[in-house]
Amino acid sequence: MAGFAGRFHDGEIGRPRPVVAEVSTGGSGTGFLFVRDAASGGDVARWACAELYSIPSDRSSLRLGSVNASPAARLVVEGRDAVAALTAALPALGRFHQRNRARQVRFLVVGTAALGVAILAFVFGVPLIARQVVALVPPQWEAELGARAAGQVEAIFSGGGALARCDTGPRSPANQAIARFVKRTLAGAATPFEVNVDVVRSDIANAFALPGGHVYYFSALIEESPDGDAFAGVLAHEIGHVVNRHGLENAIATAGSGLVVGMLLGDVTGFSVGAILGQALINSRFSREAEHAADLFAIETARRVGFDVHALGAVLRQIAADTGESRVLSLLSSHPLTEERAVLLDASPVTGAHAFTPAEWRAIATMC
Repeated sequence: MAGFAGRFHDGEIGRPRPVVAEVSTGGSGTGFLFVRDAASGGDVARWACAELYSIPSDRSSLRLGSVNASPAARLVVEGRDAVAALTAALPALGRFHQRNRARQVRFLVVGTAALGVAILAFVFGVPLIARQVVALVPPQWEAELGARAAGQVEAIFSGGGALARCDTGPRSPANQAIARFVKRTLAGAATPFEVNVDVVRSDIANAFALPGGHVYYFSALIEESPDGDAFAGVLAHEIGHVVNRHGLENAIATAGSGLVVGMLLGDVTGFSVGAILGQALINSRFSREAEHAADLFAIETARRVGFDVHALGAVLRQIAADTGESRVLSLLSSHPLTEERAVLLDASPVTGAHAFTPAEWRAIATMC
């Protein structure tokens, strides 16, 4: 067979060499492609035809490489007629691409399956691991971590200053009423934590609990509450998160392995850990299981203490009906209202009692 004039790049020298390529086949696409120097006729390369592959190029040129040669080495033949003739002389080239495409498809299928398994492991495995890690964290560490996170939370919501706390007097009627409710709620609850409630002046209708027992209740959410039982329902729900240690569990699952390692090694006072936890608690959502457990705690508290837990569903529906920027960090965004939760709250018994006296509720409702 006549040779094909072309250029050869050996992958080591920048300047290509003029060459003549000849195909010597043994049938069924076996054989070799000989690349010889155009001037001297000396062998430059000998590539097995079965190991050749084409490199993408325009239709008027054919660029060939070999799986056993340098990745940068290539033979370039130009001219439509020459390209057609050389391609016809190398039937194994098409079969190589078919095998390569099959390998790519298999790789894509295996890679997609592996990604799916990784996603499932993350979605279902991380919460499970977080739950196990929580059991290993001493309550004192969780309290210290929560205190560090509280500093970050206050910095975020106050713009670096101090939070505008409502009615800071611990002996005021409003704070006394809240403290009595918290004490009754925690009675019989298996928790090592005390719960401290800070009512904060804010336009955001939100309430959340930090690990270790610190609860923030924003004034806009009090304004959304139709009565004291609604306030009590939300507060009991947040205390349920404290009792079940959901804040720590959520932070571990959200913030990742760095937070876990820091806690297990006892590094719970670092600024970065507090920042991670503070952001995780503000921006992430609790799991459906955690929300269900906190709702059950609120329902049980309503039965034991005596108030109408249906009001919790009412205030959630009220927030759900709101629109605009007030919902960006609302109670609804971090505690999603699902039909399942609504049905659960609506099915709970009505006690006929109330969490606060009318005077206590007036004090709480006007404390900001």
